[in-house]
This record gives sequence, structure tokens and C-alpha cells, in this order.
Amino acid sequence: MNKIKIGFLLTALALPGISYDTKAETMRVGPSVAISFEAGKAALTIDSKAQLNTLVQDARASGKIDEVQIAAWSDNPIPADKKQLSKADRKLAQRRAKALQDYLKKPLNVPSVVVHNMAERSTWLGRMFGTNDAELKSEITRGPNAPMSQEEFRVFRDNGKPKTAVVLAIVKD
Repeated sequence: MNKIKIGFLLTALALPGISYDTKAETMRVGPSVAISFEAGKAALTIDSKAQLNTLVQDARASGKIDEVQIAAWSDNPIPADKKQLSKADRKLAQRRAKALQDYLKKPLNVPSVVVHNMAERSTWLGRMFGTNDAELKSEITRGPNAPMSQEEFRVFRDNGKPKTAVVLAIVKD
């Protein structure tokens, strides 16, 4: 079996600790950071910009950045029932993600930034399971052929919460 088929198979299974190899480059989870926001605010502080600078510097030191993922929360958790957060909460999470995305693209020159608004309900699958883990896992992926690995999932699950955005680099060796 060639590397592409093996890589696709391993990616589809999302096995922990397994990388996939499609072009003789291995993708892996790089550094991450949880950025805190003041209630109702989406502006980046001097400290949050310094955290992003360090994240990008560390990611580049360990390989080539393939993409950076952002999962942004509003000030409130998603309700356990089928209700959604308010429109204001959804917009706040989106503004936070956009502020991070803009800073990563310019001045830090990150070529690919993927944004996930964690204040919005996800796909029918996430709603069907109705758990925070299902909500998160169904929301965040690395494109159509690259499901989120368990390691990536743990970074977002363990660090994500209201008033926070989690920023994770995916690097190539």
C-alpha cells in the first residue's frame, strides 16, 4: 500500500499519536495558547499579541506552519439543551476569532488560519449527541480529508472555555 493510501486510512481513523504522510511531510500538532479576553471585549491586548508572537515563533522553529486553528468562545457557555446562545454572544466570539485571525495573517504572515466560532451550534451530529465533546469534535476539523486528531481535540477541550480563544498551530516536518 502506498504512503497516500496509508496516510488517508490513518487520518480517517484519527488514531492518537499517528501522523499522516501524503507528500513526504509529516503533519503534527504544534504549540498552542489560550488567549483570555475581558468580558464583552474582542480586542487583543499587548500580552495576547506577545503570546501569539511566541506561538508563531515556536511553531516555525519546530517546522513549517501548515495552518493555525482558532476556536473562539463568547462570554457564556453553550446551553446544554437545544437552545442557542444569543446573537450578541455569537457575534462576540466571531469578533474575537477575527481579531486573532487578522493579527496572525498580518503582521505574523501565517498563510492559513481556520476559524471556529464555538458560540454557534455545530452540525446535526453535534446536536444529536448534545455533549460539549461532541459539539467541539464535530465543529473542528482540518479540512475535508483530515479529521481532527485526538491530540488536537484534547488541546481545544482542555483549554477552551468562555472568555477564551484557543490558538493551535499544525506544523509540517
